[in-house]
Amino acid sequence: LSADLEMRLAALESGVKRALAQRDNPPTDPPAATNKSSSTGVGLLLASGLLADNLAGQPLVQWLDLLQQHSRATGAPARVVALANAADAKPDPIPILMRRAQTLQPLLVAALNAAGDDAGWLQRAGARLGQLVQLRAASTDQAGNAGAVQAFETALIQQDFDGVLTALSGWQGDLPDAVNKWRLAAEQRRALDAAVRATVAGLLAKAMETN
Repeated sequence: LSADLEMRLAALESGVKRALAQRDNPPTDPPAATNKSSSTGVGLLLASGLLADNLAGQPLVQWLDLLQQHSRATGAPARVVALANAADAKPDPIPILMRRAQTLQPLLVAALNAAGDDAGWLQRAGARLGQLVQLRAASTDQAGNAGAVQAFETALIQQDFDGVLTALSGWQGDLPDAVNKWRLAAEQRRALDAAVRATVAGLLAKAMETN
């Protein structure tokens, strides 16, 4: 995270805290419009900071604390609880997960080509040959695990995070341990991103209602 972005996020967090303090401790007999404006400003600042830190792969603890404080006045505590639960897993950001996914391709190829213990001699020989030369058809409509491997490779080339996960869901049988571990981490990241989007959408909708 660059120093400039860190400074911007720190200023944003500070602005949220000041806005929350002004809203929760207003002057005597404040104009109604002032309270509404303050609440709207807090929501927009929270949405911006939450999105920025999540995209940067930063911890969301500070935003969760501020969201909980904000939700006491505006409602929607269930959405904050869902976000907190998803954030507990502390998943890696998508760029890191995609770099790790590059190392999984040989494992999937080996698993695809490996013959079972009860396979005949010709099958085992064919599997070993396949591992050496990685013979895979170029067809775009392969079925089964061959199709899953091809879809996985295509998604990697396109840097399509959801496509990689979708490809792995098409694998029949047990995934290699390292691949399955990556899949679980990727699903945690997808769940956190979805929770962040839902929270931001709620904050923006509330801001529009206030206006």
